[in-house]
Parts: sequence; structure tokens; C-alpha cells
Amino acid sequence: MEETLFTLTIKDLEFYANHGLYNGEKKINQKFNINVYITYAINVTDKISIEQCIDYVEITSMIKEVMKHSEDLMETLILNIRNEIMGKYSNIQKCNISIKKYPQLNAKYEYIAIEI
Repeated sequence: MEETLFTLTIKDLEFYANHGLYNGEKKINQKFNINVYITYAINVTDKISIEQCIDYVEITSMIKEVMKHSEDLMETLILNIRNEIMGKYSNIQKCNISIKKYPQLNAKYEYIAIEI
């Protein structure tokens, strides 16, 4: 069997949540966009089964659950998302995630982002 690497991309998942260090951030639902890039290995035979693949519906549900729990820091939030994903699938080689947080309270920037 030949092992082949695949990359699953989930782009611009949109959430409204209360993440942030400051009181105003905790009170107002802020817009977040999340991108996920997962590289995983499959032992390729004649036919690939769904059990060998990464289920993008499950990944989006996992992220949705993590986003429900308020965090002070985006670093903690992004690590929680990655840990959930990596803990579920043993065939993941690499998991890159980016989170964009859009301004509230009349801030003058397009967005703040963090990547892992």
C-alpha cells in the first residue's frame, strides 16, 4: 500500500462569540473567521473509504463547540481548537489554523489574526 498525503481546507468559518481579555469584548458578540488546513495520510488501495478520511462536518462541529467557551486570549482559543482536532484523528500530519477577529467598539483596523 502506498501512503498518500491529502490536505483538507475549511475556509472562513464564521462565528459570533465573546472572546477577549477586556470586559467590552466579553459582553459583545464579536465576529470571528476561522481557516483550517489539515494534512493527513491515507494508505491508498483501490478504493478509499470514508473511515480513512477527515470528516469536515465533524471538524466544523468541534470548532463550533470550542467557540462556545469564552477565552481571554486568542492563543488559548486556537490551541484548544487544534488540540480537539489532533486528539480525534491519528492520521493527521499537520494542522494549521488561523483565526481572524474583527473590530468592535469603533476600532480602526480591518481585523486581528493569529495562526498556528
